[in-house]
Amino acid sequence: MKFPKKVPYALLRLVVGVGIIAYLFSRMDLHGLMAILRESLTRWPWLLCGAMICFICLCIGVIRWKIILDARGLRMSWGRVFSVFFIGQFFNAFIFISIYHFHY
Repeated sequence: MKFPKKVPYALLRLVVGVGIIAYLFSRMDLHGLMAILRESLTRWPWLLCGAMICFICLCIGVIRWKIILDARGLRMSWGRVFSVFFIGQFFNAFIFISIYHFHY
């Protein structure tokens, strides 16, 4: 089995990404951050409003993908489109390297 040429590049990106995140966490004032979080919890209606607006925007994305898939002839149920969309959102948020670089 041949070793893909793009794997070292992807590993370098992973190391750089983890290094940047570690550096940012080491520079944080955790006590100040906790004070800000405690203060924000006293204003929970604003947090709830922000979470609802974010969820509504994501649901608009689900509707958009359902329309696109139907136009392309890919019939999927609303529940399936919803679950696949949010799985994609999870990976976009938490995987900070490009997976496609592992292709041969």
